[in-house]
Amino acid sequence: MDNIKYVFLSSIQFLLLQGDPCRYEGVDFLGGDLKKHAVGPVDTCLQLCIETPQCLYVTYVPDNLCYLKDKSYKYEKTDRTKTFTSLKAECARLQRGGYSQNTR
Repeated sequence: MDNIKYVFLSSIQFLLLQGDPCRYEGVDFLGGDLKKHAVGPVDTCLQLCIETPQCLYVTYVPDNLCYLKDKSYKYEKTDRTKTFTSLKAECARLQRGGYSQNTR
């Protein structure tokens, strides 16, 4: 039987954990841009997406740009995007009251 470890956090910052299936390091989700915002940290970008009903994904660029997206047609992972972070908002919406992550 597998040992399962549960981690409970009360904010969306759980997505900043390494290995989270909702976080894509070095990836730009192309297309589907709803809005572009100048923001602080990546969790602020994700919070904007959660508060926007049409938003499904975000791509965060380290110069504090946040791209809210209503779809992802494809993704790009190149040297140009190596500092980008893309996230699925659905994960944060489903787990808004807390998060449990199974680790093996």
